[in-house]
Formats: sequence, C-alpha cells, structure tokens
Amino acid sequence: MCCYKCQRYGHGKDRCKKPAAVCVRGGKGGRVERDCSADPFCVNCRGDHAASSKTCPKFLEEQAILHFKAENGGTFQQTRKAVVVEIHKTISMRTFASAVKSQLRTKPAALPKDSGRSAPSAPPKGKKAQKDSPAPSPQGAAEAEVPAKRRAEKSKRHEAPRETVNRFAPLAMDAEDTITSIWGDSSTPSSPRASASPMECSPSPSKPQSPSKSRPPSSAVKPQGPPPSPSPPYPFTPKVQVTEGVKATKKIKGLAGQPKVSKLFLAELFEQLPKPFLVLGDFNVHSPAWGDSRRWRMLEEFIAENDFIILNSGEQTFVHSAYHSTSAIDFAVASPSIAAKCSWTAHSDLCGSDHFPIFLTLSSNFSSNFLRHLPESCPHTLLKLFNNIWTTGDIPPSWREASVVPIPKPWKDPSDPSNYRPIALTSCLCKTLEQMVNDRLVHVLESRNLLSNVQCGFRKDHSTLDHLVRLETFIKKAFARKKQVLAVFFDLEKAYDTTWRYGILKDLFDLDFRGRLPIFISNFLKDRHFKVKAENTFSSSYHQENGVPQGSVLSPMLFNLKINNIINSVSKHVNSSLFVDDFAIYAEGKHLQHLECTIQLCINNIQKWVSENGFRFSVSKTTCVHFHRQRIYTEPALHLDCQQIPVKGEAKFLGVFFDSKLNFSSHVKYLEKKGLKALNLLRVVGHTDWGADRATLLRLYHTLVRSKLDYGSVIYGSANKHVLRALDPIHHQGLRIALGAFRTTPIKSLYAKAWEPSLEHRCMKLAFNYVLKLKSLPRNPCHEVVFEALLS
Repeated sequence: MCCYKCQRYGHGKDRCKKPAAVCVRGGKGGRVERDCSADPFCVNCRGDHAASSKTCPKFLEEQAILHFKAENGGTFQQTRKAVVVEIHKTISMRTFASAVKSQLRTKPAALPKDSGRSAPSAPPKGKKAQKDSPAPSPQGAAEAEVPAKRRAEKSKRHEAPRETVNRFAPLAMDAEDTITSIWGDSSTPSSPRASASPMECSPSPSKPQSPSKSRPPSSAVKPQGPPPSPSPPYPFTPKVQVTEGVKATKKIKGLAGQPKVSKLFLAELFEQLPKPFLVLGDFNVHSPAWGDSRRWRMLEEFIAENDFIILNSGEQTFVHSAYHSTSAIDFAVASPSIAAKCSWTAHSDLCGSDHFPIFLTLSSNFSSNFLRHLPESCPHTLLKLFNNIWTTGDIPPSWREASVVPIPKPWKDPSDPSNYRPIALTSCLCKTLEQMVNDRLVHVLESRNLLSNVQCGFRKDHSTLDHLVRLETFIKKAFARKKQVLAVFFDLEKAYDTTWRYGILKDLFDLDFRGRLPIFISNFLKDRHFKVKAENTFSSSYHQENGVPQGSVLSPMLFNLKINNIINSVSKHVNSSLFVDDFAIYAEGKHLQHLECTIQLCINNIQKWVSENGFRFSVSKTTCVHFHRQRIYTEPALHLDCQQIPVKGEAKFLGVFFDSKLNFSSHVKYLEKKGLKALNLLRVVGHTDWGADRATLLRLYHTLVRSKLDYGSVIYGSANKHVLRALDPIHHQGLRIALGAFRTTPIKSLYAKAWEPSLEHRCMKLAFNYVLKLKSLPRNPCHEVVFEALLS
C-alpha cells in the first residue's frame, strides 16, 4: 500500500498527514514529476532513484509482504512482524556490500603535511602556465577546506573499519551477487563511484565502530548467504558431522548471530537439520527458571511447538565484565531421541573468558553397524585393546553400566511390575569381547562334557523339542504299561537377578578353571550399575549387588554353569528336564502313594540345593500334574518350602500344554485362539484395494500363522484326528487370504496354487526331519528315548 500524496508505504492517501503532495522524482513538496528537474531521490530508502522505482528496497519489501500474506493469510501486522526481519537482513547485506565495494574503490587519501614527504606532482608543460597560475591565499584555502572536512567526517561515519573491509572484501562480491539473484539487478549507477572497478583497500585508517549494546544470539547451524524471503531452503554445510548407526546424524556448527530472530527464521533453520540433532549456542536469552527475557518467550513457544528438549541445568554461564553479575544466556537444545544420552554441566573456571566453559557429554555407544564397517587397520587396534583388557583384567567402568528396558510378558497384567522382563543394554564393544570369551568357554565346556546332558538351553544341537519329546514319550510308555505319572514343573523366581556371583566363581574353580578367565568374569560381574529406561526417560543409577545382567552375551552360559548342579540333587528313580531356568521332574508308578513319597523326597533335596545357592522357587507358579487314565482317582499332596503345590489338570511346559489325559485338546484350543488373532492382522495387510501382493502375504502367513502351528506339531500330532481338525480352518483361511481366493475354491486347489501341503502331511515331514537329525546326534538326551521306542 503506497500513499500517492507523500509517496510512502504503509498507509493510503486518505490517512496521510502531509499538508502538501511530494514529488515522486525529487522528493520535494509542491512539485510535479514531469516539471521536476532535480536529481532523483527516494523518500523511502533515501536512494538515488525515484520513489516509484521498482528496484527500491522498500518497494521489494512491501511486495514480499503482500506475497507472504497471500500465501499464508493473516493480518498485515502479523505478516510484517514475520517477514520484515528477514527482508531487512537481505537489504542490509546489499547496502553493506555496496558500501564495502564503494569504500574499496576510493582513491588513496593524501599524506599528512607533517609527514616530511610531499606527493610527486606532474611536471609543468611550460613556463607561461607556471607563471600565470596564481598562488592560493591562506584565507581561500581555509574556506575551501571547510566543506572538504565536513565531507570527510560524514564519509568517516558511514565507512566500515579497515579491518572489517579487509576481512570481508572477498565476501562483498558474493553477497551482492546473491542479492541480485534474489531481488533482481537493483544497482543503477549514477556516479563514477558506482561503476565497476577492481577492488582496492583504502590506505587511510578509520576509527573502529563501537560494539552494539545488545548481544546478538547464536545458534547451531550457519546458513551460507543471506536468508531469503519468502523462504527458500538455507544451504549450509556443517563443520562437524557425527554419524551413528544407520539413520542417526548429529550436526553441530557455529552461527554468526543475528540482531533479531523470529519463529519463521528458526523454523526454516531447524527443518534442514537431520534428526537427531544437537543445537548449542549463546542465544542471549534468560529462561523463567533462571531469569526472564522477551526473546526467551518466543524461543520457549518455538521449542514447545516442536517438542525439543532443553539440556540446561540452570547453572550460570556468563559473567558481566563491568558489573560482575552472572546470568545464564547459553543453552542447548536436542532432539528427544538423544536428549536422554546428553549431560550438560558448566565449568567453574572462566579460563580467561566471560563465558563459563560448557561440558556437554553425549553417551553415544558404538553400534554394531559401526563395528561392521571398520577399516582394515581398526580390527588390529581393537584386538590390542581386548588383549590388554584380558591380560590386566581391568574392564572400563562404562562397560559395567547398563540401560534396562522392561519388556512386558505376553498375556500378563502390565500394571504389575513383576510381569516385565528387565533386558539390559550394554556397550557393543563389551558384547564383542563377551562373545569372544563365551565362544572359548563353551568350547571347553562341551569338549570336556562338563555340562549335564539334561541341560538343553543355549547349547548347540539342542532345543526345546528334545525335552518335549522325552516327556511325551515317557508318559505314553507309562500309559502303555498301565501306570501313572506324577510331574512337577518348577518356576524359578527372578532366576537371572538372584544368581549367586560367588557361586559362579566357585563352580569355575571346581571345574578346574584357573588363570585369566575367572579374573575376567569376576571383574565383569562386580560393581555393575543400571538405569531403567522408559521411552526417552532414564531413572537414577542403581547398584546391582547380585545376579547376572539379562541381555548380556555371557549371562546365559554363566547361569547354566550355576544351575548345572541342580541335577545332582535329583534321585535316580526320578527323571528331569532342564532348559535354562525351566525345570521339571517326573516319575512313573502304579501306586500314587509311592509316587508321592519318591517325588517329595526329590523336592526336599532340590529345595535344599536352591536355598544353599541363592535361588528361590515361586510356589504359586509351580504346578503339579497327575497324568493318568483312571476315572476315579485321588489328587496328590506335595509340599515345597512348607507350602502345598497346586495340582492342576494341565501345565504349560516350554510352550506346549500337557493335560492329564495327554490328548492335547487344551493345546489345540490355545493354537486356534492364537491363529485367529494372527489371521486378523493378515486380513488388514491383505486389503483388496491397497493390500500386499500374493508373495508377501504368503510370507506373512508362514511367519505369523504357520510357525505357531508347526511348533510342537511333532508332539501334539499324535492327538486324535477329530481334535486336530480344529486347526484345518485356520490353515485354509490363511491360504485364501494370501491367494485372494473365493470361499468356494476347493481345498486341493488352494494347496496346489500356494504350493502348500496339508497340516497332516507337514506334521509328518517335520517328524521325519527331527528323527533324521537325532540319528546324527548320539549325545542328544532324546536320542536313546526315540530310537528305543522305534525299535520296541
């Protein structure tokens, strides 16, 4: 909006307060542009052009405001506040560049009179010219020097210091070229000073400008070139770039301060930063937590809108040199994903500056991807580090710190803290060294047969299926002999967290382990600390007095070492199965009273060993099952730790439900329920309009549905056919969803189209594969049981 009366922007002709009209060309009152012969002069920017010029910076400013308002809406006041600051930066840089270039093109100033030297003058052409030229009078010379002094003082006030000119001389041309590309060519030279000429530095020194009272803020990323408007992206290149993992990039850089910072400027600046990022700087702000300022209110709103995290602890960061007062004007901002890994502290010593040094620690552990992409020379250096730790036994303290992530147990109440598994996340370098030690420890244990043959957890060529086949075969043999089986399934309460550390070292000593291995394990287990992590929040650090960390590479084998001797407390007439902390004992007999006495004596021995080694059984989760085929029977009465063990009709052992009649009806119902839930997910992914293709859906079916039906099929496949038929509809529905077939499509056509066998044939295939595998493993605990049953 331009007033055609005073030629200024911001109001109309009706609201103008000027008494007379102003000439568009010369900026004088009482003149008309066509009759004005004065030099062009703009009343808005005071440039050497008419007020109606399209290259006027003020005109370009108003034009940018109108464009921004048309695109984003809002009132003129809001638009002007958001845009004018950015445009003035560009205009000020254009004026500064022109001033620098004009300053560099000026001629060298004359030497002072008292310098003892005179400037060389041009030789006279003739004596007549030398004779006719009158000598200037002292009075006339004084009168001529008055305007010259005024012009020199005026130019001195506007010129840049010589140091600034010399420093920014290479930047002046780039700044003007950038402005020309954004605003168009607005330079209209009207004097010889504005013409193109080589850049020269003026030899006359100038007085340095005094620093401004307000401290300019700074931020973390520096845009190269002036911030344009409306808002194209800022091209910048960070000085420091740390890449962690696959998609974790942190960019840190210094930024030359701007006198004013708006939300628009910060939004455009932060959009260019790849997440996660870390922003450090002297923003010259005071938070309400340690002071207050107007600039902080704007930054507080911006940080709250974008969910950034401020890392400041409230410590003072700046000392005023004149008043010796302290304030906190420096702060750091980080992405929420890395804020929990950062610690912010201010040093107590100024170190000769007016700002306290800030220590910002980012605990960014090495990731597995980092170790996979190491250059050829680094693995040798890493090996030297591991050998040094192995030789001296000194483990870095950071390797003993863990971040515990609570994983909820399936089908448990999430409000109960005991229904979570505490998984410890440790350093990747520490896990690499643990893997090397664990491989050598397992090799020694397996080659010397130091582990019990009943233990199948975390061992090569062993699986949960071995114990399931042993238990199912044992029960069927007892039924064939018209006997009954009494089984007790124990549950160790917090098995990993209650493992006795000294007991592990004692068992290593009893197994003739000497030297550096026990020393390394002892140093690895002692002085351990952990923090519980919930989303991006960490708890306080706690000392782990006992137990082995869950999630560590060495922990499973160390736990196997400690619980290995529990088999020695089991009597000869009682069979046992052990898979890590899942422990079961069972025995057969014709008379229930005899079975109760045999099992009770075994339970007493086990309870004694558990108490001596620091473990504890959960009586409420320990289950007793009486396997029989009698119509009239009495329930057994067994006690553990002076409490009666609950007797149930079924028990879940290693993922399979064993009922008292061994018909697996409860397990089939459990599989049917889980399969229907998995099919619902398959229906969502396999939408007819935007769903996945057939190959993807078949792969999802194999992963989500068929894998659940395959596990334990060697065991429950012996159930009655009418019980197993309940699983066929789940198999068929999954194939129909994956193939997009109709409901009337024949089942054999589904099998042929999907290249899938029926569940019955697949169960037979898995059983044959398992038998062939056992044939090559004579040391497997299930080898003798299976082939003895086949021969009989």
